[in-house]
Amino acid sequence: MSRAQELTDALRRIGERPAGSDTERRAAVWAATQLRQRPRQPPVIETLWLRPHWAAAQAINITIAVTGSLIASSQPRVGAAVILLGLLSLIADATLDTSLGRLLTPERATQNVLSPAPQERQVRLILTANLDTARIDPDHQGWLPGWVALTAGLTLWLLLSAIAQLEGDRSLLIAVLQIVPTVALIGVATWLTLGLRRVDNAEGVATVLALTRLLDVSPPAHIAVDVLLTGAGSAGSGLTRHLRAHRRERTVTNTVVLGIGPGPGAYYLISDGPLLIAGFFARLRALAAATGRLEARRGRGVSPALPARRRGLPALSIGGEPDELISAALELIDAIDADVGEVQARAAAGAGRRWSAKRARARIRQG
Repeated sequence: MSRAQELTDALRRIGERPAGSDTERRAAVWAATQLRQRPRQPPVIETLWLRPHWAAAQAINITIAVTGSLIASSQPRVGAAVILLGLLSLIADATLDTSLGRLLTPERATQNVLSPAPQERQVRLILTANLDTARIDPDHQGWLPGWVALTAGLTLWLLLSAIAQLEGDRSLLIAVLQIVPTVALIGVATWLTLGLRRVDNAEGVATVLALTRLLDVSPPAHIAVDVLLTGAGSAGSGLTRHLRAHRRERTVTNTVVLGIGPGPGAYYLISDGPLLIAGFFARLRALAAATGRLEARRGRGVSPALPARRRGLPALSIGGEPDELISAALELIDAIDADVGEVQARAAAGAGRRWSAKRARARIRQG
């Protein structure tokens, strides 16, 4: 049995790890114990207070919109206003991690486990994965829109139906057009409350720990490798809070984020996002494709590196089964290290160019 598989099995033995739960906290302590083997600095457990129950929050937001639909049949103006409130709250939760529904859910403590690199380098690579088990697959992939986009579309449909009634149109067609999205939204709210399956990212955590051990033995020449295992990471909250708290030292010029998710297969994501789609950093995508070992996919959820990309940092999400992914990830990290070294050499020679999205696009066009 490989080291990565041993780590995967050990983490899974802790049990399901919902965000903010006792089992998630035990997983954070376990991860910190694994990272104490790194030289120089011991790992730090960062405690965060947040509202991680995003599924319940979105069910509440949808319920607000459905309530507005019921009101609209007798008072279209009031009903339209309530539906609009539900729609805006739905969008805010998907993009900002805050909404009226989120405020009505309980606050919980969660933990990030941060292990700084033993070496000091100008550029730092953050290897990150979420410790919690997600209530829905965070790496939903494909060309079709995710459930948040579909739900927002249904709610907008409901809003337009209510607006039509403002003009006095109470025809059977308008009534049918209002009933269809109402019933569909009730189904979505029920699914969010009762039907979500849990997806475990133990493989991603194990891959990060195995990579860390290998990189500590043979460290990159130009980048330092930090490890960040996040709580409430399946919704991106743990990484978002960390980057917000360290925004002065984690900047676009000195930080690269590589998020690692579960399999199957070995892949990198071109883009991701449950509602607003964000493309991952172009140069990192090119380096991942150049390995020839990672399949290009499109995400429609919240993969581990998405919060960093939303903040404008060079970031990429990859995933896969550990035994297949580790060698490809090492090759990708070597390519990132070489690329950073080249940029630093040019800067030292007076070229004065930084490792930015603009330069990455230019290099891809030239290549």
